[in-house]
Amino acid sequence: DLPPEEIQFVLEKFNDWKNAFDLAPSAARGAQDFFEKQVRELGTFAHDEGKAIRNLDSQKHFYERARKFYLLYLGFFESSPERFKIGINLADVFFFEKKFLQSGDYYLRAFEGEFGPVQQKEELIKNAVLALEKKADYSFYEQIRVKGLMVRAINAYMKFDPRKRNDPEL
Repeated sequence: DLPPEEIQFVLEKFNDWKNAFDLAPSAARGAQDFFEKQVRELGTFAHDEGKAIRNLDSQKHFYERARKFYLLYLGFFESSPERFKIGINLADVFFFEKKFLQSGDYYLRAFEGEFGPVQQKEELIKNAVLALEKKADYSFYEQIRVKGLMVRAINAYMKFDPRKRNDPEL
């Protein structure tokens, strides 16, 4: 049960090590792949456990761990082919944690291709709109941000599917 903060420390030292020494490309790539896999698996394991457990306190614990590992992953592994899946997983975790602003933001960012080649575009944009529609106790500035993201999401949805332009449900 490694704390995400310790993994972050190790990743920071790993980056220092990569930058301090002239490494053979195969050694650097092997070490990068090792750490990428470990962080990804720690995050997805915690996410899966959070979905499987019905005890609310344990569920919160696992979702928090998953969120922290996913944020580490997205921050450290910018060229990974798994970034898209991790970005969506992070949006899911935010949704389960009832952090709808962050969830909608990450779904929208995934839809826009920030995390790599986009798959399931319609599902992503629908999830973004759904998350941003959810009511929550937002500060004034968060309310403004939600409204701005919602406008961006609806515009993106209408561009993606022009038939939705006159849809009263949007």
